[in-house]
Parts: sequence; structure tokens; C-alpha cells
Amino acid sequence: MLDEKKKREEAQAKAASGEDQVEELTEEDFAKMKAEEEAKKSGAKPAEEEKKDEKAEGEEGENKGAKPNPGNGGTTDKYNWEQTLSEVTVNVDIPANIKGSHLDV
Repeated sequence: MLDEKKKREEAQAKAASGEDQVEELTEEDFAKMKAEEEAKKSGAKPAEEEKKDEKAEGEEGENKGAKPNPGNGGTTDKYNWEQTLSEVTVNVDIPANIKGSHLDV
């Protein structure tokens, strides 16, 4: 651990002085760096950040259900709803061949 700290300090000193810097990487470090570069190119989060996000979500409370939609409601395959303190709005998708007279609300 102390060796790694010394190596980092030396690398920082060389970088500050403007000297060329060569760092030896293990295969694991190389694979990690390559994955981070590919994630940046594709716009995705690096795997480590995704794991942190998943862990943080799990700590907040597992089995809390789905997150509410922007209208503070929910969505199912048959309907969606939004709500405020004084009002609830439910939207139901109805096939095009159904007329108003067919509905009983």
C-alpha cells in the first residue's frame, strides 16, 4: 500500500514538472481503464458507478415498488394516474372502435 502511495506521489511530481510519464499497469487495471474509456465513448456510466448507484438504491429501501411518474402517480399496462393533494386523474387507453355510448363510468 505504501509502495502504491509512493508511486502515485512520484507520478504526480513528474506530471507537475512536465516530464514524460510511463506507468506500469496490471492486466486488471488495464481492463478497468479500457472499460471506463468505452463507457465514456458510448455515454454509459462506468461499471463502478453503476454498482454504487445500485447499492445506494438498495440502501434506501428494497421492495419499495416502482418510482412514481412525473405526476406523482403510477403506470400499469391498462392505465396510468397522476395525483395532487386535491385531485386524482386516471387515464385509460381505449381501443379506437369503442364509442362513448359503450362506456359506463
